[in-house]
Amino acid sequence: MDVASLALKSGNAVILRGGKETLRTNQALGRSSAACWKQNGLPPQAVQFIDSPDRALVLELLKLHEYVDIIIPRGAPACTSSAVRIAASRSSPAGPGICHIFVDESADLGASLPVIHNAKTQRPLCLQLARPVLVHRAVAADFLPRLVEFLAKTA
Repeated sequence: MDVASLALKSGNAVILRGGKETLRTNQALGRSSAACWKQNGLPPQAVQFIDSPDRALVLELLKLHEYVDIIIPRGAPACTSSAVRIAASRSSPAGPGICHIFVDESADLGASLPVIHNAKTQRPLCLQLARPVLVHRAVAADFLPRLVEFLAKTA
């Protein structure tokens, strides 16, 4: 959904496809996001989901050079390198999934603690595991000791 939001905010459309293990979740996200976009005056067709685990559909998408401007493959290295080869110059691999967390000065610092814990510790082999936690300098002196204490308690 982060990619969908970025696409809409930048005035683009996006076609998303997840793995077979997330198919039902992605189908539910597709239905709910389309309703949400429409309810808020945004074009629901701007975010589309391939709701089938059939890899042949992805191969077809990768070949649509005149319709698809860029492919951003995410996932296992073998899958992303294959997508890069097929999509050629239109691909921009997402890399190994180094995700950042930024705690802004306007953030609810107490609510940020369990979010960071979850992002740093759940499924550590997952590609979306958060690596660096960046903290706005205006709240760093207050927040960082709280974060260390919170993470130490939950270890």
